[in-house]
Amino acid sequence: MASITSERPLHDVHKVKPTKPIWLVKWKAPAPAIFKINVDGSSRGNPGKSGVGGLIRDSNGTMMAGFSVSIGFSDILYAELFAIKYGLELAWKKGCKKVIRESDSRDALQSVEWATDVHLYRSLIKKIRELLGREWEVKLVHTLREGNQWADYLAKMGSKRKDSGYIWHCPVPALSEQLSKYAADKKYP
Repeated sequence: MASITSERPLHDVHKVKPTKPIWLVKWKAPAPAIFKINVDGSSRGNPGKSGVGGLIRDSNGTMMAGFSVSIGFSDILYAELFAIKYGLELAWKKGCKKVIRESDSRDALQSVEWATDVHLYRSLIKKIRELLGREWEVKLVHTLREGNQWADYLAKMGSKRKDSGYIWHCPVPALSEQLSKYAADKKYP
């Protein structure tokens, strides 16, 4: 007859390990007449070659504009702050007057809200605050990385660019099919 040996007592064998909660994260369309800007920064090496990316979508999930821009050599916080600034500037130029701006960087959002005049990136933060002070409604919101995947894709694209960057007025080919699918189904990732 075979014997079973274990380093743990038998009464522990059937205990279930606690697991982390599962968060189902997806992009959620804004209400009608509100635009959502998702932005992200990328720094390959941190610090390293950096880029920013983002896209503006309407309440149907239709992409109004997007960007993928190289910003040279920086750390991730600078790239995230630059992405916020760039996204706000693009939304302003496009005439979006009610905006929800999402980023997956808590550090960048906290810097915009709390940074003092001695912050390393004070001039960039000052520019963001000036943009926020214009005649429009802007809400800064933190999202999890999974809800910001397309902005992340565009930011990484920006960090690999040899030229300064590009602004799209329709989806880039790699995103076109996905955005169309989700806009039609209203099932946003």
